Amino acid sequence: MSFTASSHKNTSPERTFSFQAIVRNENTDSGSPSLLEWIGSNELVSLKKSNTDTSNQTSREIIFSLSETVAVYFPLLKGILASAKSQWFVLRTDDGSKSFALRYDKEREIEVKDLLFKVLGIVDAEARFKQVLRKVIVNQEKFNREEKLLFKELGK
Repeated sequence: MSFTASSHKNTSPERTFSFQAIVRNENTDSGSPSLLEWIGSNELVSLKKSNTDTSNQTSREIIFSLSETVAVYFPLLKGILASAKSQWFVLRTDDGSKSFALRYDKEREIEVKDLLFKVLGIVDAEARFKQVLRKVIVNQEKFNREEKLLFKELGK
């Protein structure tokens, strides 16, 4: 999709930004990476192995795990993917190595990629939320200690 936009001059201090035209390209998948390339470049997961079924060449299996930074969210990802039962793919989990084996038909690659994109987005949002929450709790504790110290000094 391509956009044409312009900034109009205005007498007010704020600038107005408006679209002049929106053009939708017919072939949007030409620059889209394959599922294998996308998983390989995603910082949330690390690719362990990939192979194509040699008997019929129509299915592919990708084995991946969460990267070290989000490895603690393995149970969350496992639960979300288990609830997303689909005819598009078969998912096996290995609790020992905390990895996932994803087998899918090559013709359904776009649907599988879209689902993984959404699910890994949830995991990423959860990781960011926990990080921010941790900072808020630390700041609140710091504020409470400073307030307690201030009241102690004022009580003297």
